[in-house]
Amino acid sequence: METAAALIAAALPRADQTPDAVARWLDLAEALVPAEDASAPLQADLAYARARVLAQSGRLDQAEAALRRAQTLWTDAGDSTAAARANLGLTQILAMQGRLDEAEGAARGRDRARTGPGR
Repeated sequence: METAAALIAAALPRADQTPDAVARWLDLAEALVPAEDASAPLQADLAYARARVLAQSGRLDQAEAALRRAQTLWTDAGDSTAAARANLGLTQILAMQGRLDEAEGAARGRDRARTGPGR
């Protein structure tokens, strides 16, 4: 699991510059640690990093879903700081999609119960 965590940590600062390479790193991290063996924070880190790559690649619906997963996992693990970071990313993704009312709701913390795009 340490190798997967190191890959995720190395991927985040590079997600905007080299999304294709980072996507391959994240695929490797996922292969190293099956979901059932990974802790919730590690799964959340992976989902958050994946969301960054997806957003950079223009796949905003998938990025939104990954951010929601990260936010839920971090919230369930009691990491409110990381959950807030995911919520900030979610606000940005919603705004990029033109869903400004939802983005405002997310920014105000009213979006946590939502489960996916358009819901």
